[in-house]
Order: sequence, then structure tokens, then C-alpha cells
Amino acid sequence: MIRKDKNGIELKVGNVVKIENGYFKNDNGLFRIAHAPFNEGWNGNDYSLRKVLKNFSDSKSKHNISFYPLMVTVNNSATRFEAKRHNEQFATIEVVGKVKMYKVKQTYDNYYRDRETNSILYLTEQELEELKKEERVKFEILEVID
Repeated sequence: MIRKDKNGIELKVGNVVKIENGYFKNDNGLFRIAHAPFNEGWNGNDYSLRKVLKNFSDSKSKHNISFYPLMVTVNNSATRFEAKRHNEQFATIEVVGKVKMYKVKQTYDNYYRDRETNSILYLTEQELEELKKEERVKFEILEVID
């Protein structure tokens, strides 16, 4: 399902979004959309988010992955119900910037199956540079997302 932010801007891979008023503190902040519904290589119906710093570079913090709509993963059913209701009513998402991304077709030897394996990845410039250092991996840039 394609979603829009509170100003009507479509959420896409590479957008930097600001999430506010989430029930849990870790759900709030700046995030980069890493995967979006209907993208190749992503089977989810939600948006996969990576926490970013103020300069839009990826955060190295322990809890740097999130999803939108906000997921609630707690054992207490009363807290889960309250958090889900709160997020549906009050949590907002707003596009505040963009990061240059690359759609890449990655090919590598699969030792276990005696064949090559292909996958589609959406990478930042830093992640692309790290991929270039891999010896057994071949890749082709399919699209630059600005």
C-alpha cells in the first residue's frame, strides 16, 4: 500500500522522514526509507526505515531499524493495545529530505547450490562503496534514485 506523509507527499525509497508522537521513544526521530511496498526485492506491505543522524547519514545505534506504519512488539497485551491505538491516532510522518540511493542488481556465487544468486538492493552511496570492496560479488547499477 502506497502511503503519503501528513503533507500529501508520497513516501519513496531515499526519502528522509521525521516521525513524531509515536508511543515509544525509539519510534520517533529521523529515518531513511530503505524499502517500500512494491519495490523489487521487498515483499513487505510496510516501509522499512533506517534511523539517520541530522546530516542524514546512517545511525550506528543499536536500535536503528523501524517500520511504518509503526509496529508494536511488546509482550504485555494491554500495552500493545494502548500503543497501537495511540500510534494510529497521534503518530505523524513527514518527508524532510532525500538521500541519493542506488538500485543495484547483485550477483554472487552460491557455493551451496552450485549456481549464481541474484538480488535487487537499494543502497546509499556508503553502502555501494562497501559492496565494491567485496571480492566474490558482481553488481550492476540499474537506477540512481535522486
